[in-house]
Amino acid sequence: MSYSAEEIHAIVEGRRRKRGSVIEAMREIRDVYNTDIVVPLPEMDKTERPFVPNLILTGIDQTATRAASVQPMLRCPPDDPMDELSVERAAIRRNAIFGWWEYADLEIADAQRARWLSGYGSYATIIRPDIGKGLPCWEIRDPLAAYPPPPTGNPVRDMAPKDCAFIVRHTYAWLASKYPAAPMLLRGRRPNEIDPSELFEVIEWFDEHEAVIVGLANPVHNPYYSTGVSGVFGMAVELDRMQNLIGECQVVMPGRITLDRPRGQFDGAIGQYHAQSKLMALGLIAVERDVFPDMFLISRQPGETPRFIRGPFDGRTGEWNEVEGLPQAVGQPTGALTTNMIDRLERAQGVNSFVASEFGGESNTNIRTARRGRQVMGAQIDFMLAEIQMLMARAREIETRLAQKIAQAWFGKRQVKLYVKVADRSVTYVPDRDFDSDVVAVEQPLAGTDSENLTIQTGQMIGTRQMSRRTSMALSPLIKNPEQEQTQIEVEALEDAGLAAVLTQAQAGQITPPDLAKLIRYRKQGMSIEDAFDRVNQEAQERQASSGEPGTPAGPVPPGSPEAQPGLALPGMGGEQPTEIGPRSLQAALAAAFGGG
Repeated sequence: MSYSAEEIHAIVEGRRRKRGSVIEAMREIRDVYNTDIVVPLPEMDKTERPFVPNLILTGIDQTATRAASVQPMLRCPPDDPMDELSVERAAIRRNAIFGWWEYADLEIADAQRARWLSGYGSYATIIRPDIGKGLPCWEIRDPLAAYPPPPTGNPVRDMAPKDCAFIVRHTYAWLASKYPAAPMLLRGRRPNEIDPSELFEVIEWFDEHEAVIVGLANPVHNPYYSTGVSGVFGMAVELDRMQNLIGECQVVMPGRITLDRPRGQFDGAIGQYHAQSKLMALGLIAVERDVFPDMFLISRQPGETPRFIRGPFDGRTGEWNEVEGLPQAVGQPTGALTTNMIDRLERAQGVNSFVASEFGGESNTNIRTARRGRQVMGAQIDFMLAEIQMLMARAREIETRLAQKIAQAWFGKRQVKLYVKVADRSVTYVPDRDFDSDVVAVEQPLAGTDSENLTIQTGQMIGTRQMSRRTSMALSPLIKNPEQEQTQIEVEALEDAGLAAVLTQAQAGQITPPDLAKLIRYRKQGMSIEDAFDRVNQEAQERQASSGEPGTPAGPVPPGSPEAQPGLALPGMGGEQPTEIGPRSLQAALAAAFGGG
């Protein structure tokens, strides 16, 4: 079903009204996170900036960075595990997907998306075709501007909505440069009323059939706009319409698992934060009044009228006050429960929002060991981290499946070459040829664990023989390519064994000192140990050979020549070059062989 611009505007306006309370809660979290709020004190006609510990900011950043510190694992099973071609294509598809992820900088994007999921309770991602690069690309969107359909109660189904709209703002100059229909937004306006920097709301609509860009005329300046959808002229102008070739909405929008409505992790802490800030502001005002108390003049005797002869001056000016009467300071002590209540509100925020005291570099006084500290913090945050990581991994899986469909629908016959950092090599693929299956699995290794504790847990499981080293490498966020890492480990082990063999031969005298000196010299010149050993060995073989004619460099030498002597090496160890066999040498050799004189 295709919607007109007016129909899309009507749908989005209805969602805007229904989603108003959710958006307002998100904005409150944003303002507290950015410390953009003030503490009103109406009874004193004064406002104060909050200066209490911002546990909401700390909690969002700590939760998000821990959740995003471990990237999910990707598996692309072959369509036929017994077919070598299918296995090869699955490997190509896996490397291509890694290349897409790297092109989209998903490691950095996940840090932002995890903050949105923790603070707002959701995030949005659009999977688009990049026509110039020939790749599917990831475009993350602020959920404050997203208007999906009402939730169904199934968090997995709601991740892939049937349609979704985004409301963004652009200047008229930008719209006019991108869309020919943009001047329709100015219908009824005189030329001198046009400001190129004026902002217009733009609806970006995505569904399973198409993507539509709709501009909304500014109701302040448009005389044809009343309330709701306008009539003959219309306030919603279609700027662009693009066909969706994959038959699925290109938006993925996961949300936190709650009871009945979208809710951020820190929604319940807003009131406590405001109360704590207000108490702290009042406490500061009380301290300020105690330092600079209100001054009164008291009459010393009946009938006397106290007055200032000179002044009054603030004590910080250094001026003297001259008075008739007795000056007296009147102060009001701070309530004894104020600081206790501030501390209780801070603790309540941490408990309700899963903000561990360790996030601020502090620890409870009754904790004596690192293990106990990890248990206490884990009881508070591990399951929250696990939920966020599993939701993000599931969303990444849906995004990747959409990306594969986009690659085949828009660039099916196009050959694409990518450098993949994970594989440390380039991959060349044609989607229609190499993507014989769209099955992918994106999983979070040991959900609920950050990068630091993941290494500890996998190391412990290797020690107890519950996990192989190969599986541990696949789980580690520091190892991007387990196959290449395993190969490098084996190469280093062989290099160590070869070097040990050379050292053993050298210490046993099985390598002549001149050959050992050449080996050292080649290594100093930057030659690898294996190349240096091969070259020294080749030179020794050429020296020991006698394949040429006598008198040639490759032939034997006279018995008394320097080349025929062992030098620093022991006789018979290969240090000398073979000698000529003349008549006398031949007769002596035959006599020695047959026992003659």
